[in-house]
Amino acid sequence: MTQPTGTLAPPYVPERDHEWRDDGTGLLTHLASGRTRAVATYRQALIVGTADRSMTTTAIRVPYVVAYEVETVALNLAVIHDVWALSGRRLSYADPVGSDWVMGVLWARQKCDRRGKVNYEEMHTLRQRECMLYRLCQVCEGPAINPGTGRLSWVFHEEVPAASDRLSKPPTCLRCIPKARITCPYLQCEAHVYTSPDYEPWGVKGTVFSASGWPTLQDVPLTDLCTLEFTLARALIVHVSNLLPERVP
Repeated sequence: MTQPTGTLAPPYVPERDHEWRDDGTGLLTHLASGRTRAVATYRQALIVGTADRSMTTTAIRVPYVVAYEVETVALNLAVIHDVWALSGRRLSYADPVGSDWVMGVLWARQKCDRRGKVNYEEMHTLRQRECMLYRLCQVCEGPAINPGTGRLSWVFHEEVPAASDRLSKPPTCLRCIPKARITCPYLQCEAHVYTSPDYEPWGVKGTVFSASGWPTLQDVPLTDLCTLEFTLARALIVHVSNLLPERVP
């Protein structure tokens, strides 16, 4: 079989007031993206002056990158023959489609339905990758680059080791950091801000399947083609350049 290729979501585009449709069910639907939001939440956003952005009161409490329990799907995995694979075989789904593969690796499937109970311990696979590739804020989905300095920012609940240069956590824009410190229990206790001029994809964090043992969670570089063929990726890892500590806003 030929190597499937994946497609990525487009970059963030601000959603303006006139682009939302009220269908009478208590939800507003964005005409271009299909995103929904509660009418009550949108009215509150109008009051605080954030209605022209996707960063509403709800988005502040629930970061864009976080997964919801309803988005979990069963993963019917299989090993298939592939003449393009180095070993002649690769990990796949029983019903594969082209978008399952991005960067030469199979990605975990999830629905895109941001409602219901939130799983704060898990990042949504597609939204995490989208934020990483397009330099989007993990909280509001807006551009994460500071226009004044040209640098990207992150906020952590503990100090990052000086030698650390690989991250799977998407950046957080400066506008969202103060709100994240208020709403996140971990950041309420301790917060550390770091910035970097840019990064580049390094690898994936995922489950590696082996015929000789149990599946293991590993960080796999994009250059390890043999291991990638049997990896189910769940997060994109980037190599960060010149990561520096900054004053916490």
